[in-house]
Amino acid sequence: MRSLLMSAACMAALLPAWGQNSQAGAPEAARRAAFTGSWRLDLKKSNLGSDHPDANYGFTKTFEWKGSVIVEKDHEVNVDIVGFALPERNSTEELVPDGQEHSVELPGFFPGMPPTPMQVTVEWQGDNLALSESGQTIIGPATTSRRYFLTDDGAELVEVIFARTSFGDSEQRLVFTRVSDPH
Repeated sequence: MRSLLMSAACMAALLPAWGQNSQAGAPEAARRAAFTGSWRLDLKKSNLGSDHPDANYGFTKTFEWKGSVIVEKDHEVNVDIVGFALPERNSTEELVPDGQEHSVELPGFFPGMPPTPMQVTVEWQGDNLALSESGQTIIGPATTSRRYFLTDDGAELVEVIFARTSFGDSEQRLVFTRVSDPH
């Protein structure tokens, strides 16, 4: 009888913790589902700081999950940088949201330029996906922080960007609308 009571007491003590652990995956699964899919930049709702793209500029961002890695794919059309028309641009970056620093190579700024080695840290901060990037670019040292979050209704993805280069600081707020739902 005594061992039965001890077993019951142990089970009673462990069950609340077990329930919390089993629910811990639910927010992560919800975040995954919410971010997954394709998002198109809404120029009218966005603040691009000193960037002033033409009305025909298009930017689509897609988030996919491969295990514990977030695959971010960016697609840009009608890109014009300081008067230079650039071809369509596609880039892919694998983000590991583990709070650890990872070495990555970001695509060169202009076609034909070598990739830029950067140090990237990615982590979930509540329902926000936070990225911190730093490295040596063609214009000197650069740091960027990006924060992604969804609007309350989940219809828009917001990316807030703070960047620091030798040319100064910049801030942008990009608003994307959902193009496709997760599969």
